[in-house]
Amino acid sequence: MRRLVPLSLALALTLLGPADRSSSAVGTETATRSLRILYSSDWAPAGQIYAVDPGRNRVGQVTHGSSGVTSLGACARLRQDTQPPVHCVFVRPLPSRDGRRLVFSQGAVDCLYGPASQNEKALFVSRADGSKPRRLAATRACGVRFLAAWSPDSRRIAYCCDGAGRLRVVDADGSNGRTVAIGGHDPAWSPDGRRLAYADSAGLHVEDERASHLIARGSVAEFAWSPTGMWIAYRIAYTRSDSPGGLYLVRSDGTSTRRIADVGWSLSWSPTAALLAFRGKGGVQIADVNTRKVRVISPDSGYSLAWSPNGRLLAFAEDEGIEVADVDSAATRLLSTDRARELRWAPDGRSLAYVVDEPVRWFYPTGDLRVVTLSGHVRTVVAAAGDYGGSIEGIVWTRPSAEVRYRKPAPRLLGRVTADGVAAPWPIERLATDGSRVAYAACERVFVWTPARGTLLQAEPAASLSPRCTWSVLSGLYSLALSRDRVAFGLDYGGMSRIGWLGGVTLGEGGTFTLGTAAWTSGCISRDYGLGNLAGSESLLVFSRWREDCVPTRTTVEEIRRVEPGGTSRVIASSPGPLVPLDVDADRIVAGGSNATWLLDQDGKLLLSVSVSPLAAQLSGSQLVVLVQGALRVYDAASGQLERTWSLPDVPSGAECRSPSGSSWGCGGPRLVLEDAARGLVTYVLDGQVHVLRLADGVEATIGPGTLARFMDAGLVYADGARLHLVPFDRLPLR
Repeated sequence: MRRLVPLSLALALTLLGPADRSSSAVGTETATRSLRILYSSDWAPAGQIYAVDPGRNRVGQVTHGSSGVTSLGACARLRQDTQPPVHCVFVRPLPSRDGRRLVFSQGAVDCLYGPASQNEKALFVSRADGSKPRRLAATRACGVRFLAAWSPDSRRIAYCCDGAGRLRVVDADGSNGRTVAIGGHDPAWSPDGRRLAYADSAGLHVEDERASHLIARGSVAEFAWSPTGMWIAYRIAYTRSDSPGGLYLVRSDGTSTRRIADVGWSLSWSPTAALLAFRGKGGVQIADVNTRKVRVISPDSGYSLAWSPNGRLLAFAEDEGIEVADVDSAATRLLSTDRARELRWAPDGRSLAYVVDEPVRWFYPTGDLRVVTLSGHVRTVVAAAGDYGGSIEGIVWTRPSAEVRYRKPAPRLLGRVTADGVAAPWPIERLATDGSRVAYAACERVFVWTPARGTLLQAEPAASLSPRCTWSVLSGLYSLALSRDRVAFGLDYGGMSRIGWLGGVTLGEGGTFTLGTAAWTSGCISRDYGLGNLAGSESLLVFSRWREDCVPTRTTVEEIRRVEPGGTSRVIASSPGPLVPLDVDADRIVAGGSNATWLLDQDGKLLLSVSVSPLAAQLSGSQLVVLVQGALRVYDAASGQLERTWSLPDVPSGAECRSPSGSSWGCGGPRLVLEDAARGLVTYVLDGQVHVLRLADGVEATIGPGTLARFMDAGLVYADGARLHLVPFDRLPLR
């Protein structure tokens, strides 16, 4: 492991060179004040682009939903009244070199993640402060990602691709458009702005004022102009008979093609155009264009390669932290032990901005926006868990023109809270209650509502908020439980091969805990244990995990684990087959298996066994309620005696689908779902309607449309789309 050795100020200034030094302290302060870092963030319900002053941490908002542009307004508006809501964020800020204008994209779900009706994507140009936006292109086509490039003189924009797959060039204000190519992508201007390079299915093209020229054949996955415009470096993604794969150099007129390496990506030219940095099999490497020699700077893979403005230093990120290499001596220094996801030099070359790459835990990227100086001083500019934080991406330095004034950021809205409910921005997917609190999940975010106090807070340790409901194909929050000040939940991510995480947050403390991780392929656990259902109440919080055979899929052992203070867990019960915790009440656990329903104490001691395999079960005081096909059975929780049976519609029935694997406790989306029991009542959902049944006489009533329901101290809480409703016990139809 490399030792963290900060550069001395004298050495830093030596490396920067006289051209990078300000003539006076006043001049330095003025230059620093004018610099801003643009970034996109999902801190707000509709993700926005922000500008932050890295010296004073002051944040302004660039994109706004109040714009007069129809698409912008529709994208940012919270769609409370219609379902499904609009899912989109503003991303990829690209300022012009003169600091007067800005290009950015409206990102949305793609067809893999949701219906095409929600798949609107658009490209905009605006003033540097985000005002007066003009839409350049829009599409709902699958797999399209807008890419844009400013000409060096800030007068033109090249972009692709619109709904017809065209690469176009327009003036800086969006006018006077012309089509350059059909099917072209990755536009890049030459340093003098007279030529435009792009790739298509045939290879690499360069267009000048007269015509377009094919200068390299093959599947070009990446390319980059040299700063002089003489050379273009490019990578062929795969081998063809006429173009073997590898890293190449070619003159911009198509002559003098040179093969540099077998593999090379993340291409980055030095400002002098003499050196090309890239990532290869040997690590971070630098090729000398004149001698064709390639040397390894670091044996580690590296990523986010970035040259200092004077070309004397090469920065790159590794797992150990941020490295800076002196290209003359090849000496490297570790500036920061932070793992960086993005890395950008400040225009004055005195510092680097980066986004901390936090470990994958919440299945969306999080991490602070920080700046490190050449002396190794690290400072957080925007905290991921703080205001305007969340998932920070697309950082870029800009020096806006003098007339630019960024607007004050709009308030953050978690939801509209009333005395008897919450109107959330997105549909509510999971629900849990304990005492006076309600926890719910919407778009993979977890929130806690306390009706008596009228408060609503976000439980996760990162302020990410933009909707990801339509990621349900690839990820999801599959289980949720509330136990006093602990909120626990399970997440899974992937396609045929998936990974899962189970853990939670301690409210008030802000601390997180991890209960386990898992992996499975094609619905079968491929290593270690599967992670199953959570259940909690008061001080008791439990979850299940299991092992299984894959052909045929069957559970070979399942255990119930109790979560201890500090987030550790221990086994309190196990079974050679399914043993799924279904409910927790008064330090007791009700669990179900293939041939019985068990009642356990908090240490796993068997208190009661009923020889009925439950579709679902709930526990309330002295009553154990077991759902079987077409009926509710009510047992005495002490003796196990069957007290009464109430008929229910004979339709597919069960508990909420929670386990990500499904092999431990299969769930095919039942029409009737047993939700909860309390005070002699049970609540269930049938075909999108919330019902309450009185256990004493079997009388039942329909409360209203809903998908989830729980009892709490104050009454019945149920979810209907993006709304939570609270009905006090004394207002229920059966009381």
